[in-house]
Amino acid sequence: MPVDEFDVAVLGLGGMGSQTLLHLAKAGCQVIGVDQYFPPHTYGSSHGLSRLIRKGYFEHPEYVPLIERAFELWAALQQQGSQNLWTQCGILEGGPENGTLVQGLQKSIEQHNLDLPIVSAENVARRYPGFNLPSHWQMHFEKEAGFLRPEACIETALGLAKQLGATQSLGHPIEEMTSLNRGVEIVTRARRIIAAKVVLTLGPWSPLWKSHVDIPIRLLHKRLLWFRPSHQNHWIQGNCPCFLFESENQFFYGMPAYDQVGLKLARHDGGVPIQSVHQQVDATEEEHSVLDFAARHFTPSLEHVEQTASCRYSMSADEQFVFGQSPLDPRIHYLAGLSGHGFKFATVLGEVMSRWVLSDELAEDAQFLHRRRFTSN
Repeated sequence: MPVDEFDVAVLGLGGMGSQTLLHLAKAGCQVIGVDQYFPPHTYGSSHGLSRLIRKGYFEHPEYVPLIERAFELWAALQQQGSQNLWTQCGILEGGPENGTLVQGLQKSIEQHNLDLPIVSAENVARRYPGFNLPSHWQMHFEKEAGFLRPEACIETALGLAKQLGATQSLGHPIEEMTSLNRGVEIVTRARRIIAAKVVLTLGPWSPLWKSHVDIPIRLLHKRLLWFRPSHQNHWIQGNCPCFLFESENQFFYGMPAYDQVGLKLARHDGGVPIQSVHQQVDATEEEHSVLDFAARHFTPSLEHVEQTASCRYSMSADEQFVFGQSPLDPRIHYLAGLSGHGFKFATVLGEVMSRWVLSDELAEDAQFLHRRRFTSN
């Protein structure tokens, strides 16, 4: 089998890998992307028809500079491609004043001077009559937020990367990866590759590569539900925004119905632990909690589930992203543990990873995500 040589090989072409491939191609690299499937696909965590994008980040205020850059890059990608990648319909988010969501949101607002005004209960009821929310909840509205279309985002990134000269090897799993003096050898059934450097963006397949991705990763099966609303108040045409709520220490998020797609509703927390991507699970308990929330907090209540899907979260120990390098070979870089909130950052994380691989310097704004935070002093 002949050997193909590249500057960089990107293994895994979901949200993160497709963007890393694109940024490396833009930098003029001889780069190849490898995926065992034909992305976009439904096996990992880069699908589901819609993904929230928001600047008000309750998870950690240090994400805000990254998401602000991600907004710029998504806007540029929208202009470069031919598909509709995102919709800015705003997001209504909140919960109990002393809850995790509101407290974390306030930290991001104060630290980065974000424009997320508080919306009174009366104004919520008047402007967004499709929701039935407790009057004591503290609610914020972010008008620039909205949702991305993940499948279209991946297709666009891979298409543009190909136009820029990137090679793609799809439909063949990696059989072997070996460190050599001249580079890293990657073998699939279709080809042999020698790459000077390698990027692993494997999502929920990361635990299979634990000799290189040297952090604990827990996999969670998540259930996504779409409802067919009976009232225009739950459609984007009826002024329904995206939403993120904390209720009784649980977190629910979703997007309005649009075109032929129903209103999406799911849990951001919870999930069923799994050992592998294709493991079958009983998600009844999580589904019931979503159905209960839909019945209590929407007017009229949401009852008709028209579609369901599964997503797999790859959770780091602190539920924050991890940039790292293989302990066996520093030429192998990885991005892992996206913990269910990474897709909105794909553009900027791809940019950060590509620059790190090429310069050996991780961007200052991403230093808090370096693997070293798990190293004992």
